[in-house]
Amino acid sequence: MNMADIIAKRRKEKGLTQKQLADKLGVTDKAVSKWERGNGYPDISYLEPLAAALDVNVSELLKGKTENPDQESDGEDDNDDTIIKKTLDYANSVYETRSKKMPRMVLLSFLALGLAGIITTSIVDFAINDEFTWSVLPISSIIFTWLCMIPLFLFKKRGIDIALLFTSIFVFPLLYIIDRFTGGGWFSTIAIPMIIAGIVILWLIRIVFASKLSIWSKLAASSLIGATANIVIAFILGRILNDGGFDVWNLMSVAILVVIAIILFAIGRAQEKQ
Repeated sequence: MNMADIIAKRRKEKGLTQKQLADKLGVTDKAVSKWERGNGYPDISYLEPLAAALDVNVSELLKGKTENPDQESDGEDDNDDTIIKKTLDYANSVYETRSKKMPRMVLLSFLALGLAGIITTSIVDFAINDEFTWSVLPISSIIFTWLCMIPLFLFKKRGIDIALLFTSIFVFPLLYIIDRFTGGGWFSTIAIPMIIAGIVILWLIRIVFASKLSIWSKLAASSLIGATANIVIAFILGRILNDGGFDVWNLMSVAILVVIAIILFAIGRAQEKQ
């Protein structure tokens, strides 16, 4: 017998409905139903009032069985250490249950908001123009955001890598669509080289943070990558726009990033010595 069983058993023995027990505790009958089906656990603050309502003690709830004075002891020592261990195990099970449900709820909310945005922009665009015109832009952006963010919710260990991979792939069609609808003509000349440079920078930073370096070394390396990226992007833009590219502002930003990297690295070394 577990906690779910003892809640259901004692509630029925007391002649209480799920609604009546819920009213005693100040929760919903759906919460009581989840407890009895083992799909959820009472908050630790409800353990004492729940035990009182069922006429058992907290230890019996945690062990999932009621004690019968006429029965021989099963040899289990219910000392303070045992009760504390059972309470900690219970609190951990509650935390794990909630930690699994929270990302799912966030993901559903994220998808619902995006879907609401797609439906709204589509209706407004079609009502005004009798066809789909500008709504393609926000719809494409929402779908791109879905593709890049959903892996973070679905894949625990590799979620960041998959999200970054999808970003690296689908940013090209997104910017192509924007270019086509804005009539900019900048996709092949400016967007492609800048996207490639940005993707390389993101993956380098990802590799740094996936390494076993200290956090200070990772931040220092990221600052150096940022300084290098500034030089590379300025060079690319200079070649595209024929304006020389690198100027005093680029020089200042690179110098600041290098100084930040040196400071972070020094902090890291000091931390290691301590």
